[in-house]
Amino acid sequence: MNKIIVLAGIICLLTAQHSCVFKRQSTPATNEATPTADNSRNSLNWEGIYVGKTIACPTCPAETTTISLYPDNTYVFRRTDGENKPDKFYTGTVKWNAEGNDITLSGLPKSEHFPCYKVGENRLFQLDKDGKRLAEQYILPKTESFESK
Repeated sequence: MNKIIVLAGIICLLTAQHSCVFKRQSTPATNEATPTADNSRNSLNWEGIYVGKTIACPTCPAETTTISLYPDNTYVFRRTDGENKPDKFYTGTVKWNAEGNDITLSGLPKSEHFPCYKVGENRLFQLDKDGKRLAEQYILPKTESFESK
């Protein structure tokens, strides 16, 4: 019985050592310098689909915003309003700030508000032009993750 416990312990240790040696290493898709400290870019699973509903004013229809962030630092932005107007659909690249915590969706027109977001744990927080978080209704929770290939 003791031999089985010892053998199981050795197998667990070897498995743990193997997983540490072959840890996934990610390389940035841009030429920007990657900060060495932990930040949203290198310590969170930020790739995925974020969806949120906002009401800009009491008489405005609710808008649904969907942002898909891909591992190659590209995005798809879609906004649907409640008045049966055509969806707004944009694609572009994700630009990270120097600290690796905020993103800017390049290529998004100014009509879509300020295109900057703080990347949090399973959330995107829309920022104003001064880099401050907007009201709670502008938080987009993550609804789906992508498998890294």
